[in-house]
Amino acid sequence: MMTGRGLSQPHACELVGVHRSTARYQSHPRADEAETVALIRDYAEEQPMYGYRISAAMLQHDGYRLNRKRVYRLWRQEGLQLPRRKVAKRR
Repeated sequence: MMTGRGLSQPHACELVGVHRSTARYQSHPRADEAETVALIRDYAEEQPMYGYRISAAMLQHDGYRLNRKRVYRLWRQEGLQLPRRKVAKRR
């Protein structure tokens, strides 16, 4: 981090206002993430009018241990959305 400038990591983190654990954090992607995304995409293509909540419920019903919030995160990450509803024109 700032060791090239002669600062220790605790001092550099204190100057920036970041906890040391945050500076050292490395994310670990899940091994089954691609499979989960494929499942969510399949459900979205199969039933285009279902949103992420119903898709999450269907996945849980099929035996997958998925959180609704995780399904929502992947849903938004993939750019999935419901089709726009047609507005009824008045006469």
